[in-house]
Amino acid sequence: MGAGAASPSRPGPEARPRPLPRGDAAIAALIGFVLGALYVRTLAPTVLAADGGEFQFAAYLAGIAHPTGYPLYLMLGWAWSHLLPVGDPAFRMNLFSALWAALAVAALYLLAFYLLRRLRVLEVCPALAQPAAALAAVTLGVSRIFWSQAVAAEVYSLHAFLTVLVLFLALAWDGARGPQRERLATALALAVGLALAHHGTSLLLLPGLAAFAWLRGASLRRLTTGRAARLLACLALPQLLYLYIPLRAPHTPYLSLPWAPNGPPLRLYENTWRGFLDFRLGKMFASELRLGPESLARVASTGQFLLEQFTPIGVVLGVVGLLILVWKRERAFLALTVLLYLAQAGFNLAYQIGDIEVFYIPTYIAFALWMAVGIGGLLDLALRRLGPRPALPEGRASARFAGPPYRWLGSILLLPLVSLPGFLAWENVVQVDLSQALAPRQSWEAFLAADPPRGAIVVSNDRNEIMPLWYLQYVEGRRLDLTGAFPLLTPEPRFAHLGRVLEAALETGRPVVLAKAMPGLEVRFRVEERSGYWLVTGPVALPEGLAPGGTLGGRLVLLGYRLSPEAASPGSDLAVTLYWQPRLPLEGDYTTYVHLVDPRGERVVGSDHRPGGVYYPSSLWEPDDILEDSHRLALPADLPPGSYRLRVGAYLYPQMAELGEPLWIGEVKVR
Repeated sequence: MGAGAASPSRPGPEARPRPLPRGDAAIAALIGFVLGALYVRTLAPTVLAADGGEFQFAAYLAGIAHPTGYPLYLMLGWAWSHLLPVGDPAFRMNLFSALWAALAVAALYLLAFYLLRRLRVLEVCPALAQPAAALAAVTLGVSRIFWSQAVAAEVYSLHAFLTVLVLFLALAWDGARGPQRERLATALALAVGLALAHHGTSLLLLPGLAAFAWLRGASLRRLTTGRAARLLACLALPQLLYLYIPLRAPHTPYLSLPWAPNGPPLRLYENTWRGFLDFRLGKMFASELRLGPESLARVASTGQFLLEQFTPIGVVLGVVGLLILVWKRERAFLALTVLLYLAQAGFNLAYQIGDIEVFYIPTYIAFALWMAVGIGGLLDLALRRLGPRPALPEGRASARFAGPPYRWLGSILLLPLVSLPGFLAWENVVQVDLSQALAPRQSWEAFLAADPPRGAIVVSNDRNEIMPLWYLQYVEGRRLDLTGAFPLLTPEPRFAHLGRVLEAALETGRPVVLAKAMPGLEVRFRVEERSGYWLVTGPVALPEGLAPGGTLGGRLVLLGYRLSPEAASPGSDLAVTLYWQPRLPLEGDYTTYVHLVDPRGERVVGSDHRPGGVYYPSSLWEPDDILEDSHRLALPADLPPGSYRLRVGAYLYPQMAELGEPLWIGEVKVR
């Protein structure tokens, strides 16, 4: 950004606000301390599941996390987790998030206060800018999504701090002149570079920054070669931190997992230039970027998220602040914040991942600033309408008009709004409090205490569930003989879903155990429950001597069935075991049924269930799989003796769409 002349529509240098007083730095520190104490009180005490668990061991080991890498976070986290002598490394990384969240809220107060002074929103009583800014900052600090990222090892509190820092430096650059403006331009470029070295979505800051700079008089034509080189260097040099990935990959133990006893290990990251670029650009998530029906559904959820974070009152205050900015013709600041909001929200509509809520945090930062303007503008309007109003020379507040009576009156008017962050804190503490989150550690402690077989492959359907095991292994050095595995462990087809992972694990000849009970897997695999773990002994085999079956809809073959007993009696149970084999992949999770039908064609009793349950439903079945589907029919005690027929089929629930015509598979003699 060049020095550029100020826009004619803006006040000259004499109208620029003075530097922030020391008292406001003290207020910011107090806000950060109070919010930090709240975050520590609700902080997770130890290792977590999911990304939190991954960041806990990746940072401590100076290892590599999932794409796109987060090198700045991991390097700072390594230093923090080794230098801080408090708790275990997992707790330290949770505390790391609380630190950056508290700093982000404190910095947001300074930014909001600076903005209110600069825009002269509170001309009647400028002293009220402090409580108005504090109210907006604390409201963001106790909002549900922001708070949830402050109590667990995650990257979003650091991302929030860097976002606030970039916005603050942009406003400070605009308010400076001469050499100070050049220094702030350099600092701003460096802050943007660091943000890009942390989280890829920081790219979404650039449209708003570019529009802001252009509207505030920056011009490429005024940019000298030296200035351009300095700014580009500040943007580019932090990107060298991404070299952390190839440099640390050879020293990251969990990137090379033992697999077959006499075969090569599983490599989770190929340390080549192609592997590095795919990792850096997040190629594995490329399929999640798409516009479709899900995007339209997220338009409504975007508004719902906003209401949840700030309540309807907070949303009204933010909208009022936005209207005030429009009325004051603050085009530059509008461009900066509105483009940030729209760019991030637009990206979120297209990014089809489950935990998209956390990606809205930058939009909430922009909205909190609008809230501060809305609070200040409404206060100013209320004070102007109360009592006699002396003239304001040259647009400035007179000493009498801004004196103690108006400060007291403004403070009284602010009191009802203080309930907003109080209400949010009361509502959200139950949802975000992780101070008793001991389950991930306790469940894996119990699993290891059960002493699973040496050299076993431990399989879960969920990557998130394996992360605490890896923490216990690579940070605490426990049971390094075990190998944790899950779907999509690598991009190879053999890890595409749970069934393939289990097949690949069984092929190694090593013991295979489940990380937890997964009812339904018995449709495809033989599972034996042991004391504290579940041993997978092999796939289901097709028994001999089965009664012939048929085909449903040309897609699902009934290889045969077994009845037990073959001759039933009233009041007893009849077990019917079906053996399926898909011809083609099934598009959907089918419910199968077995109905006992009397000679008149009426159903007497039946069994309907979804074979495979939630862990191995029919959408995961593949051609050549043999699936064992067990049904049990409870025959009525008053069932008349005679011959009954069995009707078998499959349908999608709740559509009730049948897969072809049902099959008639034989007779049952009732004595």
